[in-house]
Amino acid sequence: MEPQAGLPEGSGSGALEALLESLDSWTALVDADGRIATVNSAWRGYKGANPFVAGLAPGDDYGAVAQRLAASPDGNLSIVALGLTAVLRGKVPRLRLEFPFKQETTSWFGVVARRKDDRVVLHHVDLTERMKVMQRLHKAESLFKATSEYATDLISVLDTEGKVVFSSHSHHKVLGFPEPEWRAIQLEDLIHPSDRADYRRVILDAFRSGLSPFFEYRLRDRQGGWHCFEGRAAMIETSSASQETVLLISRDVSGRKQAELERDTLEVQLRQAQKLEAVGQLAAGIPLRIRDQVFLPFFTTKAVGKGTGQGLAIVHSVVVKHGGTVAFETEEGKGTVFTVRLPIAGPPSAED
Repeated sequence: MEPQAGLPEGSGSGALEALLESLDSWTALVDADGRIATVNSAWRGYKGANPFVAGLAPGDDYGAVAQRLAASPDGNLSIVALGLTAVLRGKVPRLRLEFPFKQETTSWFGVVARRKDDRVVLHHVDLTERMKVMQRLHKAESLFKATSEYATDLISVLDTEGKVVFSSHSHHKVLGFPEPEWRAIQLEDLIHPSDRADYRRVILDAFRSGLSPFFEYRLRDRQGGWHCFEGRAAMIETSSASQETVLLISRDVSGRKQAELERDTLEVQLRQAQKLEAVGQLAAGIPLRIRDQVFLPFFTTKAVGKGTGQGLAIVHSVVVKHGGTVAFETEEGKGTVFTVRLPIAGPPSAED
């Protein structure tokens, strides 16, 4: 049969051919007889090894090509050919498959066939690079999961609804849940009620921006105690191109928080002790040699690092600014009495 140059006149061929030419895929239109009616420039210029595209041109019997490849010893080619034959014969309306083709190296191809009335549109694409990336991602995920089994940090992968699709073994180790019991637990149920809203907000922020700030939240362990964790969430790619996920890595900072609390408590106790020490020194009376220095800024009788010498100096400055006076009577070994006098009407103005 003489090859056809394009679509029949009056069938909207100009618009359809323009559409075919705009596609990057190797695209062909097959007529009711199973012959190739037209192809786009990507198909015409194809120099690869895909047997469903290579060397085929308008006028060729595509149905015969599919029947021949259906008998191929390559099981992948046979499956694709049988599927294409079913579409060409009108037994199924559409087909979508991905398949490897092995020669010296393995290439991956995708095919979409869709029947419309008595014609079939074929789209073939090269998926080799995408599949290589997916394989690398799959290996990385496997390594990630294997590594996370020995991590002490909590490592979780969450979907767009915040549901945990993976959690490291450290969760049940740190929180004390046996493995079978842990599998039945929803992670969010263990989050402190006061922290759940912030937790959800951080996860959503990670999906929107790609990386969340550090945040703190509390998780309940099996004994009912609370652990404080510092976490950060980030968007990650997975081998499932249609699924967006967030990686959440959290570290138990309960020990650090307890240490900070103890430090703050000790600082309060130390300040109180310093005040009591000052009161004790005043109660014992002020030595004669320093009585004229007690109101001087930065003068202190305490050891270096324990006093600032600002207390009485500030009191004296404030009282004087309000027109008052500060005086004291002291006797060594007995005690000290400070007398603060403030005018009822306030300090005299510059106009008085």
